[in-house]
Amino acid sequence: MTLLQEKGLSVQGSDSPLGFESFTPEHEVTVRGRTVVMRSCASERYLTVNGKRAFDLGADCETCRFLFERLPGAAQPSMPESLSASLRAGCVRLDDALMETASALLPDGLYRACLLRLTPSRVPPGSDDDYFTHEQAHVWGPNHAPRPTTPYYRVPALRARDGNRVHAFIVPMHHPDALRGRSMIAKYAQRLSEGAEPTAMAISTLDAKWPAYRHGAEPRDADLCLTHLLLDGHHKMEAAAMTGLPLTMLSFLALNHCVASPEQVETAVGAMRGPGRFER
Repeated sequence: MTLLQEKGLSVQGSDSPLGFESFTPEHEVTVRGRTVVMRSCASERYLTVNGKRAFDLGADCETCRFLFERLPGAAQPSMPESLSASLRAGCVRLDDALMETASALLPDGLYRACLLRLTPSRVPPGSDDDYFTHEQAHVWGPNHAPRPTTPYYRVPALRARDGNRVHAFIVPMHHPDALRGRSMIAKYAQRLSEGAEPTAMAISTLDAKWPAYRHGAEPRDADLCLTHLLLDGHHKMEAAAMTGLPLTMLSFLALNHCVASPEQVETAVGAMRGPGRFER
């Protein structure tokens, strides 16, 4: 995965169908015969579409387990035709017109827009490439390894300069085997084989996760987990995974909703950075 270009973006007064939701669980306990309501020390996070939860993003806690999960029933947000056409053709730079059109789909907040080139691999849960079965289970132990129940996509992990590993995941809104218009996958596969690089689009978060209970573990040893929640490009992503050929992806890293410090965000972006540059 290579970062081709990046820009800072601030979205205000948005009418986006997307939203971030936090929910702090509560439970009742009995203390000396009295019922007391206890609040969890961490909140559960969700990405919503038209007010309906579409993705479970796990807890906003660095020492809690990393998790993402596609939730059933949420509708894919509709794209302006001008944006869809640009994504189908393939984006080669983050120009002002593209940023203005794409930002209308984003909830209010600060973002780092990243144009990435990547070659995804499809990962069935429990397979040899499954992060939750292997890398996370190795760090947290097999009893601390929840995993998604539907396939997702991965790219090879990156090694940052400080030694942290950056793991990147692309989470589809639809099960790859349930995609309609299978002929569209074949058409994108043909285009990819001819050298075209159509563009997918995602809203993304970064979680820095480390097991505080493990002897000798420190925040600097955290896995940096970059989750790209796919908004557009499901057929393109599946075609790229089938052919083993690269495509591009327009990712909007939601800085207000990362479970990571600004320094950890810089570490993750630095690991991806190619010839592009960050524009503030």
